[in-house]
Amino acid sequence: MAKCKIAIDITSFSDQYRDRGIGNYASNLVSELVKKSGVEWHLLGYESEKSLPEEVGFHSLGPARLSTPMNLFRFGQDFMPVIKSLNPDLYFAPHFERGLPVGSTKVAVMMHDISPYLSGKYSTQGIHRNFLKGLFYRYNLSRSKKADLILTNSLFTRSELLKVGFSEDKIKVTYLGLPDEFDLSVLETVKDRSKVLAKYEITKPYILYFGGFEPNKNTEKLFEAFARIRNEADVNLVISDKNFENKNKQIIAKTKETKQALRTISDLNLCPNIVIRSFFDWPDLPIICAEAQAFVHLSGYEGFGLAILEAMSAGCPLIASNRSSYPEVVKDAGFLVNPDNIEETANAILEVIRNGELRDKLSKAGRRRSKIFSWKKCADQTFEAFKAILTD
Repeated sequence: MAKCKIAIDITSFSDQYRDRGIGNYASNLVSELVKKSGVEWHLLGYESEKSLPEEVGFHSLGPARLSTPMNLFRFGQDFMPVIKSLNPDLYFAPHFERGLPVGSTKVAVMMHDISPYLSGKYSTQGIHRNFLKGLFYRYNLSRSKKADLILTNSLFTRSELLKVGFSEDKIKVTYLGLPDEFDLSVLETVKDRSKVLAKYEITKPYILYFGGFEPNKNTEKLFEAFARIRNEADVNLVISDKNFENKNKQIIAKTKETKQALRTISDLNLCPNIVIRSFFDWPDLPIICAEAQAFVHLSGYEGFGLAILEAMSAGCPLIASNRSSYPEVVKDAGFLVNPDNIEETANAILEVIRNGELRDKLSKAGRRRSKIFSWKKCADQTFEAFKAILTD
Protein backbone atom coordinates (compact mmCIF):
# COMPACT_ATOMS: atom_id res chain seq x y z
CA MET A 1 0.00 0.00 0.00
CA ALA A 2 1.41 3.38 -1.04
CA LYS A 3 1.75 6.01 1.69
CA CYS A 4 -1.68 7.30 2.59
CA LYS A 5 -3.30 9.85 4.85
CA ILE A 6 -5.57 8.70 7.70
CA ALA A 7 -7.51 11.07 9.96
CA ILE A 8 -8.87 9.94 13.34
CA ASP A 9 -11.41 11.50 15.70
CA ILE A 10 -9.83 11.53 19.19
CA THR A 11 -12.41 13.71 20.97
CA SER A 12 -13.23 10.80 23.30
CA PHE A 13 -9.79 11.35 24.85
CA SER A 14 -11.30 14.42 26.55
CA ASP A 15 -15.10 14.17 26.71
CA GLN A 16 -17.42 12.24 29.05
CA TYR A 17 -16.28 8.95 27.49
CA ARG A 18 -12.65 9.49 28.50
CA ASP A 19 -12.74 7.16 31.51
CA ARG A 20 -15.20 4.68 30.03
CA GLY A 21 -14.75 1.82 27.58
CA ILE A 22 -15.06 4.10 24.52
CA GLY A 23 -12.28 6.42 25.68
CA ASN A 24 -10.17 3.49 26.84
CA TYR A 25 -10.51 1.87 23.42
CA ALA A 26 -9.72 5.07 21.51
CA SER A 27 -6.67 6.10 23.52
CA ASN A 28 -5.07 2.65 23.63
CA LEU A 29 -5.80 1.80 20.00
CA VAL A 30 -4.64 5.15 18.61
CA SER A 31 -1.40 5.02 20.62
CA GLU A 32 -0.62 1.74 18.84
CA LEU A 33 -1.90 2.74 15.39
CA VAL A 34 0.29 5.85 15.11
CA LYS A 35 3.37 3.62 15.42
CA LYS A 36 2.53 2.15 12.03
CA SER A 37 4.81 3.37 9.25
CA GLY A 38 3.81 4.29 5.72
CA VAL A 39 0.92 6.46 6.93
CA GLU A 40 0.52 10.18 7.43
CA TRP A 41 -1.52 10.27 10.64
CA HIS A 42 -3.78 13.20 11.51
CA LEU A 43 -5.71 13.39 14.78
CA LEU A 44 -8.72 15.64 15.34
CA GLY A 45 -9.25 16.49 19.01
CA TYR A 46 -9.39 19.17 21.64
CA GLU A 47 -6.72 21.66 22.52
CA SER A 48 -5.87 19.88 25.75
CA GLU A 49 -4.15 17.01 23.93
CA LYS A 50 -0.41 17.40 24.61
CA SER A 51 1.09 13.90 24.72
CA LEU A 52 1.09 12.98 21.04
CA PRO A 53 4.16 11.98 18.97
CA GLU A 54 5.74 14.94 17.15
CA GLU A 55 5.43 13.28 13.76
CA VAL A 56 1.65 12.95 14.14
CA GLY A 57 -0.47 15.85 12.91
CA PHE A 58 -2.81 17.23 15.56
CA HIS A 59 -5.72 19.49 14.63
CA SER A 60 -7.43 21.30 17.48
CA LEU A 61 -11.21 21.60 17.47
CA GLY A 62 -11.10 24.14 20.29
CA PRO A 63 -11.96 23.73 23.98
CA ALA A 64 -13.22 20.32 25.07
CA ARG A 65 -16.96 19.79 24.62
CA LEU A 66 -19.26 17.05 25.82
CA SER A 67 -20.73 14.76 23.18
CA THR A 68 -24.41 15.75 22.85
CA PRO A 69 -27.10 15.94 20.13
CA MET A 70 -25.51 19.32 19.28
CA ASN A 71 -22.88 17.20 17.49
CA LEU A 72 -25.26 17.21 14.52
CA PHE A 73 -24.49 20.91 14.02
CA ARG A 74 -20.92 20.98 15.31
CA PHE A 75 -19.67 18.28 12.97
CA GLY A 76 -20.26 20.46 9.95
CA GLN A 77 -18.93 23.53 11.73
CA ASP A 78 -15.87 22.10 13.50
CA PHE A 79 -14.90 18.82 11.85
CA MET A 80 -15.73 19.18 8.17
CA PRO A 81 -13.48 22.22 7.44
CA VAL A 82 -10.51 20.28 8.84
CA ILE A 83 -11.45 17.10 6.97
CA LYS A 84 -11.88 18.97 3.68
CA SER A 85 -8.54 20.70 4.17
CA LEU A 86 -6.74 17.43 4.93
CA ASN A 87 -8.53 15.43 2.22
CA PRO A 88 -7.62 12.12 3.91
CA ASP A 89 -7.77 8.75 2.19
CA LEU A 90 -9.61 7.40 5.23
CA TYR A 91 -11.43 8.87 8.23
CA PHE A 92 -11.74 6.70 11.35
CA ALA A 93 -14.25 7.32 14.15
CA PRO A 94 -13.69 5.20 17.31
CA HIS A 95 -17.28 6.10 18.24
CA PHE A 96 -20.09 7.26 15.95
CA GLU A 97 -21.54 10.11 18.04
CA ARG A 98 -19.37 12.98 16.80
CA GLY A 99 -20.33 12.40 13.17
CA LEU A 100 -19.09 10.70 10.02
CA PRO A 101 -18.02 12.36 6.73
CA VAL A 102 -19.85 9.78 4.61
CA GLY A 103 -19.58 10.73 0.94
CA SER A 104 -16.53 12.96 1.43
CA THR A 105 -13.93 10.21 1.92
CA LYS A 106 -13.71 6.56 2.88
CA VAL A 107 -14.99 6.06 6.41
CA ALA A 108 -14.33 3.47 9.12
CA VAL A 109 -16.32 3.43 12.37
CA MET A 110 -16.17 1.34 15.54
CA MET A 111 -19.53 0.02 16.78
CA HIS A 112 -19.09 -0.96 20.43
CA ASP A 113 -22.65 -2.22 20.91
CA ILE A 114 -26.23 -1.20 20.15
CA SER A 115 -27.71 -1.67 23.61
CA PRO A 116 -29.51 1.73 23.65
CA TYR A 117 -31.26 0.97 20.36
CA LEU A 118 -32.35 -2.50 21.43
CA SER A 119 -33.53 -1.42 24.88
CA GLY A 120 -34.97 1.96 23.89
CA LYS A 121 -33.08 3.48 26.84
CA TYR A 122 -31.06 6.38 25.49
CA SER A 123 -31.08 8.60 28.59
CA THR A 124 -31.99 8.32 32.27
CA GLN A 125 -32.86 12.03 32.49
CA GLY A 126 -36.56 11.82 31.76
CA ILE A 127 -38.88 10.93 28.89
CA HIS A 128 -38.22 14.07 26.82
CA ARG A 129 -34.45 13.71 27.04
CA ASN A 130 -34.77 10.03 26.18
CA PHE A 131 -36.81 10.91 23.08
CA LEU A 132 -34.29 13.51 21.91
CA LYS A 133 -31.30 11.25 22.52
CA GLY A 134 -33.15 8.44 20.73
CA LEU A 135 -33.51 10.55 17.57
CA PHE A 136 -29.83 11.44 17.78
CA TYR A 137 -28.75 7.82 18.30
CA ARG A 138 -30.88 6.41 15.50
CA TYR A 139 -29.61 9.06 13.07
CA ASN A 140 -26.01 8.13 13.88
CA LEU A 141 -26.81 4.43 13.61
CA SER A 142 -28.24 5.00 10.13
CA ARG A 143 -25.16 6.98 9.07
CA SER A 144 -22.87 4.26 10.39
CA LYS A 145 -24.43 1.70 8.04
CA LYS A 146 -23.09 3.80 5.15
CA ALA A 147 -19.47 3.59 6.32
CA ASP A 148 -17.00 1.64 4.17
CA LEU A 149 -15.73 -0.36 7.16
CA ILE A 150 -17.55 -1.25 10.37
CA LEU A 151 -15.32 -2.47 13.17
CA THR A 152 -16.80 -4.21 16.17
CA ASN A 153 -15.45 -5.88 19.28
CA SER A 154 -17.05 -9.34 19.33
CA LEU A 155 -18.89 -11.89 17.23
CA PHE A 156 -21.87 -11.21 19.51
CA THR A 157 -22.01 -7.53 18.54
CA ARG A 158 -21.47 -8.48 14.91
CA SER A 159 -24.59 -10.65 15.08
CA GLU A 160 -26.52 -7.77 16.69
CA LEU A 161 -25.47 -5.40 13.90
CA LEU A 162 -26.59 -7.85 11.25
CA LYS A 163 -30.04 -7.98 12.85
CA VAL A 164 -30.51 -4.23 12.38
CA GLY A 165 -29.39 -4.04 8.76
CA PHE A 166 -25.60 -3.63 8.71
CA SER A 167 -23.88 -5.19 5.68
CA GLU A 168 -22.10 -8.41 6.57
CA ASP A 169 -19.27 -7.84 4.10
CA LYS A 170 -18.37 -4.51 5.76
CA ILE A 171 -17.99 -5.83 9.32
CA LYS A 172 -14.63 -6.78 10.83
CA VAL A 173 -14.28 -8.08 14.40
CA THR A 174 -11.29 -6.73 16.32
CA TYR A 175 -11.15 -7.83 19.95
CA LEU A 176 -10.09 -5.27 22.53
CA GLY A 177 -7.07 -5.61 24.79
CA LEU A 178 -5.12 -4.54 27.83
CA PRO A 179 -1.85 -2.62 28.14
CA ASP A 180 1.14 -4.89 28.61
CA GLU A 181 1.81 -3.53 32.09
CA PHE A 182 -1.55 -4.79 33.43
CA ASP A 183 -0.21 -8.16 34.52
CA LEU A 184 1.20 -10.02 37.47
CA SER A 185 4.61 -8.61 36.49
CA VAL A 186 3.35 -5.38 38.11
CA LEU A 187 2.35 -7.27 41.24
CA GLU A 188 5.81 -8.76 41.62
CA THR A 189 7.30 -5.28 42.07
CA VAL A 190 5.03 -4.52 45.05
CA LYS A 191 6.50 -6.16 48.15
CA ASP A 192 3.69 -5.22 50.55
CA ARG A 193 0.28 -5.46 48.89
CA SER A 194 -1.43 -4.77 52.22
CA LYS A 195 -0.34 -1.12 51.96
CA VAL A 196 -2.26 -0.80 48.71
CA LEU A 197 -5.38 -2.27 50.28
CA ALA A 198 -4.98 -0.03 53.33
CA LYS A 199 -4.86 3.02 51.06
CA TYR A 200 -8.49 2.30 50.13
CA GLU A 201 -9.47 0.93 53.57
CA ILE A 202 -10.03 -2.54 52.10
CA THR A 203 -9.77 -5.53 54.40
CA LYS A 204 -9.57 -9.16 53.32
CA PRO A 205 -11.37 -11.31 52.43
CA TYR A 206 -13.47 -9.49 49.85
CA ILE A 207 -15.16 -9.88 46.50
CA LEU A 208 -14.87 -7.11 43.95
CA TYR A 209 -16.98 -5.21 41.43
CA PHE A 210 -16.27 -2.27 39.14
CA GLY A 211 -17.45 -1.48 35.64
CA GLY A 212 -20.43 0.89 35.87
CA PHE A 213 -23.92 1.10 37.35
CA GLU A 214 -26.03 1.53 34.20
CA PRO A 215 -29.21 -0.61 34.12
CA ASN A 216 -27.64 -3.32 31.96
CA LYS A 217 -24.90 -3.88 34.57
CA ASN A 218 -27.39 -5.70 36.84
CA THR A 219 -25.78 -4.44 40.05
CA GLU A 220 -29.09 -4.78 41.91
CA LYS A 221 -28.81 -8.55 41.45
CA LEU A 222 -25.23 -8.47 42.71
CA PHE A 223 -26.33 -6.74 45.93
CA GLU A 224 -29.20 -9.20 46.39
CA ALA A 225 -26.89 -12.18 45.88
CA PHE A 226 -24.39 -10.70 48.34
CA ALA A 227 -27.19 -10.25 50.88
CA ARG A 228 -27.90 -13.99 50.58
CA ILE A 229 -24.34 -14.99 51.48
CA ARG A 230 -23.48 -12.32 54.03
CA ASN A 231 -24.48 -14.48 57.00
CA GLU A 232 -22.82 -17.60 55.58
CA ALA A 233 -19.39 -16.18 54.76
CA ASP A 234 -17.12 -13.64 56.41
CA VAL A 235 -16.48 -11.56 53.32
CA ASN A 236 -16.89 -7.92 52.23
CA LEU A 237 -17.97 -6.51 48.88
CA VAL A 238 -15.75 -3.78 47.40
CA ILE A 239 -17.28 -1.61 44.66
CA SER A 240 -15.88 1.33 42.74
CA ASP A 241 -17.30 3.94 40.39
CA LYS A 242 -16.31 7.52 39.55
CA ASN A 243 -19.89 8.60 40.27
CA PHE A 244 -19.42 7.90 43.97
CA GLU A 245 -17.60 10.51 46.01
CA ASN A 246 -15.96 9.84 49.37
CA LYS A 247 -16.32 13.06 51.38
CA ASN A 248 -15.87 13.46 55.13
CA LYS A 249 -16.37 9.72 55.62
CA GLN A 250 -19.69 9.94 53.77
CA ILE A 251 -20.54 8.40 50.40
CA ILE A 252 -22.17 10.80 47.96
CA ALA A 253 -23.82 9.44 44.82
CA LYS A 254 -23.71 11.74 41.80
CA THR A 255 -26.01 9.98 39.33
CA LYS A 256 -29.45 8.41 39.32
CA GLU A 257 -27.92 4.94 39.04
CA THR A 258 -25.46 5.32 41.93
CA LYS A 259 -28.17 6.89 44.12
CA GLN A 260 -30.31 3.82 43.47
CA ALA A 261 -27.34 1.62 44.36
CA LEU A 262 -27.00 3.35 47.74
CA ARG A 263 -30.71 2.91 48.40
CA THR A 264 -30.50 -0.81 47.63
CA ILE A 265 -27.44 -1.21 49.86
CA SER A 266 -29.30 0.52 52.69
CA ASP A 267 -32.55 -1.41 52.16
CA LEU A 268 -30.64 -4.71 52.30
CA ASN A 269 -28.71 -3.54 55.37
CA LEU A 270 -25.39 -4.15 53.63
CA CYS A 271 -23.58 -0.98 54.72
CA PRO A 272 -21.32 -2.69 57.31
CA ASN A 273 -20.09 -5.16 54.69
CA ILE A 274 -19.58 -2.92 51.66
CA VAL A 275 -16.60 -0.70 50.83
CA ILE A 276 -17.40 1.98 48.25
CA ARG A 277 -14.67 3.93 46.45
CA SER A 278 -14.81 6.47 43.65
CA PHE A 279 -11.72 5.15 41.89
CA PHE A 280 -8.63 2.99 42.09
CA ASP A 281 -5.35 4.36 40.80
CA TRP A 282 -4.37 2.41 37.69
CA PRO A 283 -1.12 0.97 39.17
CA ASP A 284 -3.12 -0.28 42.18
CA LEU A 285 -5.90 -1.98 40.23
CA PRO A 286 -4.03 -5.25 39.43
CA ILE A 287 -3.20 -5.63 43.12
CA ILE A 288 -6.78 -5.00 44.24
CA CYS A 289 -7.97 -7.55 41.68
CA ALA A 290 -5.35 -10.15 42.58
CA GLU A 291 -6.10 -9.95 46.31
CA ALA A 292 -9.86 -10.41 45.85
CA GLN A 293 -11.57 -13.76 46.39
CA ALA A 294 -13.56 -13.19 43.21
CA PHE A 295 -14.60 -10.55 40.69
CA VAL A 296 -18.36 -10.64 40.07
CA HIS A 297 -19.86 -9.03 36.96
CA LEU A 298 -23.50 -9.82 36.12
CA SER A 299 -24.05 -7.52 33.15
CA GLY A 300 -26.92 -8.54 30.92
CA TYR A 301 -25.53 -6.85 27.81
CA GLU A 302 -21.92 -6.08 26.86
CA GLY A 303 -20.27 -5.58 23.50
CA PHE A 304 -17.01 -6.88 24.96
CA GLY A 305 -16.38 -6.15 28.66
CA LEU A 306 -12.99 -4.68 29.53
CA ALA A 307 -13.61 -4.95 33.28
CA ILE A 308 -13.67 -8.75 33.22
CA LEU A 309 -10.51 -8.80 31.12
CA GLU A 310 -8.72 -6.63 33.68
CA ALA A 311 -9.76 -8.97 36.48
CA MET A 312 -8.74 -12.11 34.60
CA SER A 313 -5.38 -10.63 33.64
CA ALA A 314 -4.56 -9.99 37.30
CA GLY A 315 -5.47 -13.56 38.20
CA CYS A 316 -8.72 -12.74 39.97
CA PRO A 317 -11.24 -15.63 39.87
CA LEU A 318 -14.15 -14.53 37.70
CA ILE A 319 -17.88 -15.02 38.21
CA ALA A 320 -19.69 -13.52 35.24
CA SER A 321 -22.94 -13.41 33.34
CA ASN A 322 -23.64 -16.07 30.74
CA ARG A 323 -25.19 -13.43 28.45
CA SER A 324 -24.15 -11.42 25.37
CA SER A 325 -20.40 -11.39 24.62
CA TYR A 326 -19.20 -12.85 27.92
CA PRO A 327 -19.25 -16.57 26.96
CA GLU A 328 -17.27 -15.64 23.84
CA VAL A 329 -14.67 -13.58 25.71
CA VAL A 330 -14.39 -15.74 28.83
CA LYS A 331 -14.75 -19.25 27.35
CA ASP A 332 -13.92 -21.68 30.19
CA ALA A 333 -11.82 -19.17 32.17
CA GLY A 334 -14.65 -18.10 34.46
CA PHE A 335 -17.68 -19.29 36.39
CA LEU A 336 -20.64 -18.24 34.19
CA VAL A 337 -24.07 -17.81 35.79
CA ASN A 338 -27.58 -16.70 34.88
CA PRO A 339 -27.40 -13.03 35.97
CA ASP A 340 -31.12 -12.94 36.80
CA ASN A 341 -30.95 -15.96 39.10
CA ILE A 342 -29.96 -14.61 42.50
CA GLU A 343 -29.70 -18.01 44.15
CA GLU A 344 -27.45 -19.36 41.39
CA THR A 345 -25.18 -16.33 41.69
CA ALA A 346 -25.06 -16.56 45.49
CA ASN A 347 -24.18 -20.26 45.33
CA ALA A 348 -21.43 -19.54 42.80
CA ILE A 349 -19.92 -16.87 45.05
CA LEU A 350 -19.98 -19.23 48.04
CA GLU A 351 -18.43 -22.05 46.05
CA VAL A 352 -15.58 -19.88 44.79
CA ILE A 353 -14.73 -18.23 48.12
CA ARG A 354 -14.87 -21.54 50.02
CA ASN A 355 -12.91 -23.63 47.51
CA GLY A 356 -9.26 -22.65 47.27
CA GLU A 357 -8.59 -25.23 44.56
CA LEU A 358 -11.37 -23.76 42.40
CA ARG A 359 -10.07 -20.23 42.93
CA ASP A 360 -6.60 -21.30 41.88
CA LYS A 361 -8.00 -23.03 38.78
CA LEU A 362 -10.04 -19.96 37.76
CA SER A 363 -7.12 -17.64 38.47
CA LYS A 364 -4.74 -19.56 36.21
CA ALA A 365 -7.37 -20.02 33.48
CA GLY A 366 -8.21 -16.32 33.53
CA ARG A 367 -4.59 -15.30 33.16
CA ARG A 368 -4.08 -17.70 30.25
CA ARG A 369 -7.21 -16.51 28.50
CA SER A 370 -6.43 -12.82 28.99
CA LYS A 371 -3.08 -13.15 27.23
CA ILE A 372 -4.75 -13.59 23.83
CA PHE A 373 -6.10 -10.02 24.04
CA SER A 374 -3.77 -7.04 23.53
CA TRP A 375 -4.01 -3.52 22.15
CA LYS A 376 -1.14 -4.27 19.79
CA LYS A 377 -3.07 -7.19 18.30
CA CYS A 378 -6.20 -5.02 18.10
CA ALA A 379 -4.21 -2.31 16.30
CA ASP A 380 -2.61 -4.82 13.91
CA GLN A 381 -6.03 -6.21 12.94
CA THR A 382 -7.50 -2.71 12.63
CA PHE A 383 -4.65 -1.56 10.41
CA GLU A 384 -5.02 -4.59 8.15
CA ALA A 385 -8.72 -3.78 7.81
CA PHE A 386 -7.83 -0.18 6.90
CA LYS A 387 -5.40 -1.36 4.23
CA ALA A 388 -8.00 -3.70 2.76
CA ILE A 389 -10.52 -0.92 2.11
CA LEU A 390 -7.85 1.54 0.96
CA THR A 391 -6.68 -0.86 -1.74
CA ASP A 392 -10.21 -1.67 -3.00
